Amino acid sequence: MTELAKPHRAALEAWLACGLIAPQAAQRAVGAPIYYVDEFIDLFPQVPADRRALLFPLIEPEHYARLYGVTGAMEQLEDFLTAGPLARKWPHPLVRLDFALALRPDLAAEMRTAAGLFALIGDGVVALSPWLSADPRRALAQLCDQQLDASSAAWIDPHFLRRQYGDCVGSDWDAILHYASLGDARGDWPSASFNAHVWAEDAALTGPLPLQPFAHFLWQGRIAGFPQLAPFLGSGLAGSAMLVDADRHSLPSDRRFFQVTAQSGDAAGGAQTRPTLAVALHIFYLDVSEAILLRLARSDWPMALYVTTSAALEGTVRARLDATGLPYALSVVENRGRDVAPFLNVLPRIVEDGHPFVLKLHTKKSTHRLDGVHWATHLFDALTSPDSLEAAITALMSAPDIGFVGPSGHVLPVGDFIGPNDAQVGRLLQRLGLRLDRCRLQGHFVAGTMLLARVSALAPLMSLGLQVEDFEREEGQLDGTLAHAVERILAVSGWCVGQKLLVQGGGAENLKNRSRFYGPPG
Repeated sequence: MTELAKPHRAALEAWLACGLIAPQAAQRAVGAPIYYVDEFIDLFPQVPADRRALLFPLIEPEHYARLYGVTGAMEQLEDFLTAGPLARKWPHPLVRLDFALALRPDLAAEMRTAAGLFALIGDGVVALSPWLSADPRRALAQLCDQQLDASSAAWIDPHFLRRQYGDCVGSDWDAILHYASLGDARGDWPSASFNAHVWAEDAALTGPLPLQPFAHFLWQGRIAGFPQLAPFLGSGLAGSAMLVDADRHSLPSDRRFFQVTAQSGDAAGGAQTRPTLAVALHIFYLDVSEAILLRLARSDWPMALYVTTSAALEGTVRARLDATGLPYALSVVENRGRDVAPFLNVLPRIVEDGHPFVLKLHTKKSTHRLDGVHWATHLFDALTSPDSLEAAITALMSAPDIGFVGPSGHVLPVGDFIGPNDAQVGRLLQRLGLRLDRCRLQGHFVAGTMLLARVSALAPLMSLGLQVEDFEREEGQLDGTLAHAVERILAVSGWCVGQKLLVQGGGAENLKNRSRFYGPPG
C-alpha cells in the first residue's frame, strides 16, 4: 500500500466522508463502493486511466502533467494534496478553482487545503467551474459522465473542433478537453458561432487581454447571464455590452436627495445644448497642472473650474487660473484623502451651481509606478481631447442611464483589484444598501479616479457624508486607504440610482454608439 502523509490521508478521508465518490461511480470504477482511505489508496493507481476520473474527477492526467510537470496517478494526487487547491487552480481543463475563489473570496482560508475544499464541495457552497454546474456535486457528476453544463455546451461544437483543428482528435469529450486545455489559449474558436478574436478584443477594452477568450466568456456569462452576451452566428458578438446585474433598492425616505438631485440634473442634461461643464481639478503637482490648464483653456466646451490645492501653492495656482480666462472657484484643502477628499469637498458647490456634468481631474504622477507619468497622461488625454470630450458629454446628454464615462484601458473589475481595501469597501457599500459580493463580481471602477460623471449619479456617494477628517493622514500609502476604497465604489454607487459606467472605446464613434458599459439592468 502506498504510504501517504497524515494531512493527505485526512484530505482523502474528507473526500470519502463528504460522499464525493458517488456509489454508482465507484461501482463503475472498481465494482463496489469505497468506504475507507486504505481502499482508495490501494485501488486508485490500479484503476485504468479511463475510469480513474470516476474516483477523483478533479485531475485530468495529460493536462496536469503538461501544466504542473507531474506524471503518474498517485504522484499527481499527492502533488495536488500537497500544493493545495490555490496553488493548483487548474488541475483539469474544465475545473477552475480560481473561479471558485473569485465567487467566494470569503472562503479563501478554507480553500487553501484540499480537505477544506472537499468540505466546501460537500456542503455545496463553491462553484468549481464556469464550464460546469454551479452545484459542485453535480459538477463532479458531469465530469464523471463526460458532460458539460447546458449553458456552456450550447457554445461548443466538437465536430467543428475536429474539422477545423488538426490536433483536436478523438471522442467529443476528448475534443472538448483538448480545446479547454490548449485550443482556447491559442485563440481557436469553440464553434462557428463564437468568434474568439472579437471577444478578446472587446474584453481588452475594459481590462487585460484574456488569455483564454472562451473561458473568459463563460466566466462572464455565469456572472452576467448569457442572454446579456448574445453572440450571433459566424460574426462575433452582437451584444458585447455587458449589463451587470446590480440589486434594485427602494430608497428610504431619508434618501429623497437622490430623487431631487437626479430630477434637476437630468432635466439640465436632457436639453441638447452645450451646458457648462464643471471641472473638479485637484492640483498637487504644479508642473503637471500647467499642461492641464492649457488644454482646458483651449477647449471649445464651456467650462467652470472648481480647483482645490494646498495653502503653500494657493498664490501660484490662483495666478495660473487667472491666466486661463475661465471662471473658477479656488479652495484650499488639507493634504489628506489624495484627490478624493478634495473632490467631495467641492461637489456640494457644483450641485448648488446647477451643473449637470462634472469632469474630475487631478495632477496625477503615481511616482511608485515606472509608467506613472505615461499612465496619468493617457488618462488625461483620453478624457479631454476635443473629440472624446464632446462624444462623452453627448452620450451623457442623450442617455439618462449613463452616469459615468471612463477611459478605455483604465476601467477595471473591482474583484480583481480590491486588494487590501476589502473591509472599507464593504462598509461603504453597506451604508449604500449594496452588497460586497455583488460588487466584487460585477462592479467596475476607473483606476486613477479621472472620469466624467453625471452630477446626479454622484448623489449616493455624497449621501455618505464623508468629511476630510474621515480620511487617513498622508503617509505615502500605496493602497488600503479610504481614498482607495472610494475610488473602487465611486461608479458602483451609481447603481443606487440606476446609472451605468460607459467605457470610452478608443474613439468618438465607439462612445456615441454606447457599445460597452457596466451598470444595473435597464
